[in-house]
Amino acid sequence: KQWYQRRVRGRKLHTDDDILWLNHDKSLREQGIAEDKMLLLRKKLFFSDVNVDRNDPVQLNLMYIQDNTCVVNGTHKVSLEDAIELAAIRVQIQFGNHDESKHKKGFLDMKEMLPPEYRKVPGIEKKIYAEHRKLMGMTELNGKLRYIKHCRELKTYGVTFFLVKERMDSSECAGTRETSEAWQPPHPSPSA
Repeated sequence: KQWYQRRVRGRKLHTDDDILWLNHDKSLREQGIAEDKMLLLRKKLFFSDVNVDRNDPVQLNLMYIQDNTCVVNGTHKVSLEDAIELAAIRVQIQFGNHDESKHKKGFLDMKEMLPPEYRKVPGIEKKIYAEHRKLMGMTELNGKLRYIKHCRELKTYGVTFFLVKERMDSSECAGTRETSEAWQPPHPSPSA
């Protein structure tokens, strides 16, 4: 199953309710997974990601892909400034150093770079390129490490969301972290 968006008080939130996790003690065949099925590799918990560094490029890549997916699909809520910085890092990772002849308006696919709420901000691609210019010389591995470190500072990093039924006609979304602290999205103001 895929992640999908739920609307809670007018906002889209992602939950883990729709992910079918494989049993790591059984083979794919034992779990009825056909050879032609495509699987998405993800870390179930973030408890050991503090040890992710340049010495383990496979683990670093998996964490980068997962963090990028969470930023772009809106699971990790980011400010406009964070979205621009993370997109610039991704451009450096994916395309290398800034090249004026190549990196022009229309080159980037905003659906792959930014959360939905920032994709149509006027001049956004120009702002991403301005930040991208500052990253000249950054290697792919260092870029992925920087991206992960930036994501670790986000309020929603490490939070797993669960749909919580309150009444028959409404639902809330709550989350938890490894530290056992609960997180709940703030209620919108009455004027919203």
